[in-house]
Amino acid sequence: MASKSTQKGAAFERKACKALSLWWTVGKRDDIFWRTQCSGGRFTTRKKAGLDTAGQQGDVAATDEEGLPFLGRYTVELKCGYPGANPLSIITGDERSKFWEFVTQASKCKTKYWMIIHAPTLRPKMVYTNNPVIVLRKFVTVADLDKELTVRGYTLQDFLASEPRLWMN
Repeated sequence: MASKSTQKGAAFERKACKALSLWWTVGKRDDIFWRTQCSGGRFTTRKKAGLDTAGQQGDVAATDEEGLPFLGRYTVELKCGYPGANPLSIITGDERSKFWEFVTQASKCKTKYWMIIHAPTLRPKMVYTNNPVIVLRKFVTVADLDKELTVRGYTLQDFLASEPRLWMN
């Protein structure tokens, strides 16, 4: 039987995929995106063997071709819990933080940009991306110029209120 934290993470991933689908289709459909096989584990395992697995990188896959343009541009990682995962660790240089683990994992993607949707315990859900162009109403930017890394963060609420076409520039 799966642990409570695994069940909680899987439930968050399902809700996030439905929310992304509704956002992408401007409220028309909730079935455009879904969890990748083994939450990206199949892609990772095959990559270690030198094999590619189409459409399975990250935690979100397109179940309909309508979602392919977005996932062709962004690899999406979904993280639930980890209250200490903080983007300010980029500034403080604490590369042992969970946030650095998230960024390192997302940075291995083949897409131009990555996106981390994080639901920390007892804090607002956040969206982080390496796309420095997008500016929503409220955002935070942290950068490590030595590593050529810029991360912009938004509340999930503000992200879901944004226009999907904005993210395709």
